[in-house]
Amino acid sequence: VVSPWWRAGTWGMAAAAIVLGFTTLNWQTQYKRLQQILESDKTIKDASTLFGEKYVEQVLLSPDTKRVMFHAVAPESRGEASVWVHPEWKEVKFFARSVSTPEGRNYRLAIIDDQDKVVDVLDTFTSDGRLFGRSIAAKVATAKHLAIVGNSDKPGEDKILYRADLKS
Repeated sequence: VVSPWWRAGTWGMAAAAIVLGFTTLNWQTQYKRLQQILESDKTIKDASTLFGEKYVEQVLLSPDTKRVMFHAVAPESRGEASVWVHPEWKEVKFFARSVSTPEGRNYRLAIIDDQDKVVDVLDTFTSDGRLFGRSIAAKVATAKHLAIVGNSDKPGEDKILYRADLKS
């Protein structure tokens, strides 16, 4: 015969184990959420350290910041590129991924006119296809179009690979 005190103690321990289990699961969920918040906060802090706090705020919150995507023009162009522009910046931010340059060749980021003729070369770069970014002196205030330009098969001619329309 089992004492009623033993039975009551057993039921009490079982109830305490269930409560402790639920409490542990709740703490784990809250800890994961806190960890996500801290990681996103760290990402913003890292970006602020790398690019500057004012720049990150303007990219994320300013209605004057404009992101312009480049669109592939040449059939072999499979990458992605964008430029970020803000009226207060002395530089524009250029980012690209999967824009691989042929070995021994460079691409140029250029201002082009309405007839796709290069007006001014802003930067020359090579890329292995990985994501990269760079700051480029802002000469785009009056520009209508930007392009990523490669060399054509015809000597002395430019080949527009990607095009971005700034005034749209």
